[in-house]
Amino acid sequence: MCFNIACGMEEALYAKEDIECWKIIREDNTPVYIWTHQNDTPYIINKLAKKVPIIKEHNFIYRGYHSSKENYKNELIPYALESSDTILREDLRLARFIIPKGTRYYENKSEYVSETIKLID
Repeated sequence: MCFNIACGMEEALYAKEDIECWKIIREDNTPVYIWTHQNDTPYIINKLAKKVPIIKEHNFIYRGYHSSKENYKNELIPYALESSDTILREDLRLARFIIPKGTRYYENKSEYVSETIKLID
């Protein structure tokens, strides 16, 4: 997964309050997309995920916790199922997360990338 930084949003932000976001995960709360900074350890409800560095190259971010700004269940789940990065599975769900207050993050029109994230439900 790759995050394109929008023009005018090149600098990292710090969450002034908790930011609600959405992420596709499996029913057992394990991530769908696995990167070198992650493993398949399940997200635990109300516990911060391991803090990771956000790796930015030019106008793209390749590493960090990617999440959606909106609850686009009917669009995000089919995208994950069709993605070449994902093994076709029927146990996917769209889960509500927060980017906690004080967390460093980037945003564009539809997504966030943050250094940590917390599963809410």
